[in-house]
Amino acid sequence: MQDLYPSEKVAQDMIWNNRTASHTHEFRNFEAKNHRSSDGSVTIKGKMDVGTNHVITWQKVPAEIVIEKGRIITVSLDDEKTNHHFGDQTIHGTVDSLKRCSTTPGPDMQVSSGCA
Repeated sequence: MQDLYPSEKVAQDMIWNNRTASHTHEFRNFEAKNHRSSDGSVTIKGKMDVGTNHVITWQKVPAEIVIEKGRIITVSLDDEKTNHHFGDQTIHGTVDSLKRCSTTPGPDMQVSSGCA
């Protein structure tokens, strides 16, 4: 069975509407604990490292990632574990691409590339 998981490394550029306070966020080392799929969408819960301006600041933050019909992504982070950096707000974006992968060998003992 092939599973759908987000990349282990994601970067996001942030800027306020008035073009001030530009900074980046990094989401790395996502460890999925469980997932569920329905209607072409997937919800994945786990933990990830979260950073700002290219520095990992918070490690193993409980997170939920929702990918709606392969197009819209919503990331929810534990607000207290990130020192309220995101103001208890979810992070939204669009999905450029998804890759199916599995670390379970197939019938010819092949493993999908890019999964490890």
